[in-house]
Amino acid sequence: MGSAGLYVLAVLLAQSQPGLSRVVHLSEGVMLLTLLWKAKQGSITLNADPLPWLFWIFFLFTFASVLWSAHPMPATVRSVSILVDVLGATLIWIALFNGLSLVWLAGCAAAGAAVQAAIALFQFWTGSGVRVEGLVGNANELAIQLSLTAFLMLMVWGRHWLAGAFALTLLVIATVTSGSRKMVFVWFTYLLLLSRWLTVGIKRSTIVAGAVLLLLPASILLLIENREAVLEPIENLTVYKRIDEALAGQDSSAEKRENLLTDALDAWSTSPVWGHGVDQYRWMNPLQVYSHNNFTEVLANLGLIGLILYYSIHANLFWRAASLVRRRGSGRSWLILAFVLMLLMLDLARVSYTDRLTWLFLAVVGFVCHREEHGGSRPIAEGAESDGE
Repeated sequence: MGSAGLYVLAVLLAQSQPGLSRVVHLSEGVMLLTLLWKAKQGSITLNADPLPWLFWIFFLFTFASVLWSAHPMPATVRSVSILVDVLGATLIWIALFNGLSLVWLAGCAAAGAAVQAAIALFQFWTGSGVRVEGLVGNANELAIQLSLTAFLMLMVWGRHWLAGAFALTLLVIATVTSGSRKMVFVWFTYLLLLSRWLTVGIKRSTIVAGAVLLLLPASILLLIENREAVLEPIENLTVYKRIDEALAGQDSSAEKRENLLTDALDAWSTSPVWGHGVDQYRWMNPLQVYSHNNFTEVLANLGLIGLILYYSIHANLFWRAASLVRRRGSGRSWLILAFVLMLLMLDLARVSYTDRLTWLFLAVVGFVCHREEHGGSRPIAEGAESDGE
């Protein structure tokens, strides 16, 4: 349990820090040794769930792609990095099925995110409101880290008011401090969840329904009459300015990313089935950077086969959560759907298949999905509000 918690904290806080990044490998090694020792004692059970197998099938194809890579050394290094990511996610998966508390794991993630958010706020206040990076070293990754953790809080503790308040706080801090345009996808998903919860509340309670009918029209009129006062603080946010610049065609970074996307598709067209090998696209474009889009990046590097293998993981979670929604309509199933939808939208503007945090959260969400399938809609954490309808 301790090594798993250390691994989560290290992924959130230490992996981008010189001298501390090895804590990830150390904690992963301790987890592996602990599970091997328990397996020797006969106290480890392996689950037949297909999700971790999909992890490893994708990795094996990625590793095999080194054989047809034009630059085998960086391809090998990237394959080893993905191996570490997939192994860490798998070990967390096995530990969860063998006594590791999901509440403990989520608590460690919450602690890491709280530290990250506090550092981001300090950097923001002392940096005259510029985009900040926290301990991650990248403003966009800071936004994604806080957002994924926020959704994990909702998934574990349901609609408990404290979890909801903490999740909302993380999203607001991520939006204000990072200035990342990716937060548009996150807020879209979050508002979808809010509308769904509001709909459930209206169905359950005539008091809630009456309050909505009375307050919603009045709130809309109030916003219209005071729209300038409402929009003024929003217009001063970095994220608003960056979105406005992109829509006006005045953002050079947006133009650069669009060109990279087109270039990656051109690279894919020359090897559409197998791709050019893992991490090869960055060596094929004149800027020597990734394409800032996971779909085109995977296509260029691993071809159509790699794209299908990677997104079979997301499809597996989405299909199982959708089946749970049809059978029971539990709120946690909706959260899993929302989480996968958010990951897919974020992949339009980032590369995720090499991201350690993404692999970790895919494993945790997969465990939550399995638990929902086999344990009903009872709360995961004590005191959490059940989301079943």
